Amino acid sequence: MIERIHLGILVNENKSMVMFPMITKKGSARAGEGEGQLEIDMNSGFYSTDSFFHEWCLDYFNYMWQIAKPFNPNKLNEV
Repeated sequence: MIERIHLGILVNENKSMVMFPMITKKGSARAGEGEGQLEIDMNSGFYSTDSFFHEWCLDYFNYMWQIAKPFNPNKLNEV
């Protein structure tokens, strides 16, 4: 069972989408090659104009917004 997952949510007035990450391992865990890196690709999800799904997405967004911490620009990394 996965205890934690990063979701992407898109919501507008009447459409919603939930995206799930596809996690693939780059590199190898063999000796001398490190443990590899995780690559996250948000290419799987659910899209709907159904009002119940839209309400669920809004509820999830509002829940995450309420438990979010203040923005800290010191945690940004330049890529």
